[in-house]
Amino acid sequence: MTPLDAAVLALLVLIGAGGYQQGLVRGLTRLVALAAVVPATLVLAIGIDSRDGLRPMLIRTLALCGGVVLLAGIVTWVVNRLIPLRWHDSRLNKILGVLPALLQGVAVMALMLGLAHRLALEQEMQHYLARGAVTGHLIRPVSWLEQSLVGLR
Repeated sequence: MTPLDAAVLALLVLIGAGGYQQGLVRGLTRLVALAAVVPATLVLAIGIDSRDGLRPMLIRTLALCGGVVLLAGIVTWVVNRLIPLRWHDSRLNKILGVLPALLQGVAVMALMLGLAHRLALEQEMQHYLARGAVTGHLIRPVSWLEQSLVGLR
């Protein structure tokens, strides 16, 4: 196990503790909002004109993504306020809240480590990430997804 593996595991423990504090109800609404942001942004970004150049297109797409994230955050906040407080405070809700938090944490860690693996300037860093007991397992799905999207598999 590498020091980076230990750091990733420590972060996942902290994320799990945060999931316990937020609970299942808030965790699921945030997970649904997070999952809805990507397809909503993609659907809305189809209409962005690319004739002006790459830079304006990227700025418009990032602004659109920021707007979708803000809207998803507001909807999530409203939905969480509509759910009775006793549901949020129940012990079962707190314990089950660890699951969506860890799911989000693992997804974000996998994307970050996969990007770091892909963009590593030195081959030693790629090998370091790939041979880690935790990091190696987290970058595999991202590599598989990348190869699937470009048609190598």
